[in-house]
Amino acid sequence: MGEDVHSVVILFTYTFGVASLSMGHVFAATGPVVGSILLYLLSAGNLHASALLAKCMALAPSTVQSFGDLGQHACGSFGRYAILISESLSCLLTPIAFLVLGGTQLLPSIASYWGLPHYESTTWIILFALGMLPIIYIPTLKETVVLCVIGSLATFFTDSVGVYVNLNDHPMAFRETAVTARGAVSAYGTIMFAFGTALLIPPLHRQRADSSPDQLVALLSMTMVAITCLYIMIGSATYFQFGCTAPATLLESMPRGLPKATATAAMLVHISVAYPVIMSPTLFVIERHLFGTVGADPDHLPPQVGESGVALLGHNVPASPSDDVDGLHTYKSVDDAPEKAAEAVAKDSGVLSRRDYACRLLLRTGVVAAQCFVAVMLQASFADILTLIGAMTVTLPCMIMPCVCHLRMVQRDGTWLGCFSRAMSIGVIAASAVMGVYSTVEAIRNIQSTAATFHLFQPASHRAFVDGAAQFPYCAVGEQN
Repeated sequence: MGEDVHSVVILFTYTFGVASLSMGHVFAATGPVVGSILLYLLSAGNLHASALLAKCMALAPSTVQSFGDLGQHACGSFGRYAILISESLSCLLTPIAFLVLGGTQLLPSIASYWGLPHYESTTWIILFALGMLPIIYIPTLKETVVLCVIGSLATFFTDSVGVYVNLNDHPMAFRETAVTARGAVSAYGTIMFAFGTALLIPPLHRQRADSSPDQLVALLSMTMVAITCLYIMIGSATYFQFGCTAPATLLESMPRGLPKATATAAMLVHISVAYPVIMSPTLFVIERHLFGTVGADPDHLPPQVGESGVALLGHNVPASPSDDVDGLHTYKSVDDAPEKAAEAVAKDSGVLSRRDYACRLLLRTGVVAAQCFVAVMLQASFADILTLIGAMTVTLPCMIMPCVCHLRMVQRDGTWLGCFSRAMSIGVIAASAVMGVYSTVEAIRNIQSTAATFHLFQPASHRAFVDGAAQFPYCAVGEQN
């Protein structure tokens, strides 16, 4: 029972986050009916892909410990690199959205309410990035469950306060959405940003004592249904209030006061917690490749540092794939020498030399600096950043690759259920590829258009709508400004 509760908490807290603030914006682009249907279909597709991923992890050899290992096992080097690259991009790009949100909305709102010095949004982004550095420098994140619960509760509090205040204190400004195919498809990336569940399946499978995927799939289904219902409720309530003029986030529309200040502070807590947790898997991979040392979450350690004492003695060492004649992959031991395995465990124990520690600090500082620079450039395009990240970096690992791995690993069995599952997998792959590419292109176009209206380092608040640009593009013609 405790293991099941732990899995549900992890699934909920990692999935329900910043994107919940933009559900009203999604419904503004799609309308309530189309938005609800789109949310449901994408949630069902994400659930299908995540369930297939759980089944693939159960079918794979015990040496397959991560999503990248599974990609190698099912699809060879292409599968591994497709997953690793898309996962890494997701982990490194998502904090850019956090920096933009924190620097353009959260910190200025808190400072304004408490009478703190006023700075431009560019300065707030830089200050927020500097404030994240001490957390990013933490070598390991051992209590991620506690951190994620805090972050999830903070998000739920922010959404609840935002919806309540807008419905009660904000004057009605409803305008009906002019539903178009372009508006519906453009919302795809934002919705996908809210559904990154599949990335959690491999570590959850690895940590659960029960290796059967059935219980994990049942827990996953229950959690995804609850999250989807919350998203639809938030989106519908915001659309009822604002219609096609719904802002990019709930916080933008709240009037100044104590409720907005507390909701903003709660969301700041969430992104402060989520920032290092989301980056930890990629930082681990980069630092292990460059320095051969642990720099992030110990849950991502290789098999030899698991719970088994036998593994620590070198009898269960990491494995590497080798191609067989059928194009699938078998696994062989990389190193059978116990003393070498013990040496690797000692190096992975988190004990860093001064040189390695300094290099790790410089690397993490450089990563945050690059994210801060991009956030400053794109500070006026928060909604488009969510769309771009969701369409470009979440679609491939969370929707397409689980289905591809299942099609490669599970042969046709001739049953109607098996045929239906394969048909749905092919449908998810095709639809995700088309919508992902289109949504990515649209997000890039919108970012380029937005960037053309302001100079680098110029605050987002100074950007005017020029050249006939529509302030509310999802409204009917004549009501867009």
